[in-house]
Amino acid sequence: MRVKKIKLQVMTLLKKNNRTREILDDRVERYRTFLFVSFVLNLSLSIIKIAIGVYLSSYWVLINGAYYMILAILRAFISTSWKESAEKQRAKIKSAGFLLAIMAITYFVILIEMYINYSAITYPMYLIYLAALYAFVKVSFAIKDIFSKKIERSPVIVATFCVKLANALVAIIFLESSMLAEFGSNSEGERVLLLISGCSVALIILLLSVYISKHADK
Repeated sequence: MRVKKIKLQVMTLLKKNNRTREILDDRVERYRTFLFVSFVLNLSLSIIKIAIGVYLSSYWVLINGAYYMILAILRAFISTSWKESAEKQRAKIKSAGFLLAIMAITYFVILIEMYINYSAITYPMYLIYLAALYAFVKVSFAIKDIFSKKIERSPVIVATFCVKLANALVAIIFLESSMLAEFGSNSEGERVLLLISGCSVALIILLLSVYISKHADK
């Protein structure tokens, strides 16, 4: 009872502000606010990862940092169309789907190039822990959004879900590559496994881009 009373008092206090009341009472507004906070965090993490890539002189870390940044910007780009006309929403979503398709193809090419010109990299343990935490959080939120029945399935929201899922999949591949580099034996089999996993992710992202474009017309 005491916890409920404290919760009620906090909610009453928050609702005294017009902006926080709007966020608390409107589910869509709440989700938009979450997207904004998520964008700031993702952008910050991508900048940190790019900085780490520069520090380690790691092409692979740099590429992943750049990918996280582009996906964060892409998701923000889609979410800005919420209050725009259906025509503008459709145009933005289709543009996002096209860009996501280019990213999928580029990711595939990078994976092939990494496989052919492979060089063993030793990652610091803090980077592996960071990659594991990031991948776990991303996958958890992506799964939650996919199975959530509380969120409206408009083309804009579906598109942001797809971009979030793409981000989670890329995070998983980076985690896999980090763990194989640190704990693996650097064998041909491990390189092939990483290539197959990465190409599968690239294919899924390509399919997501097609789905986004098709769903924009609904």
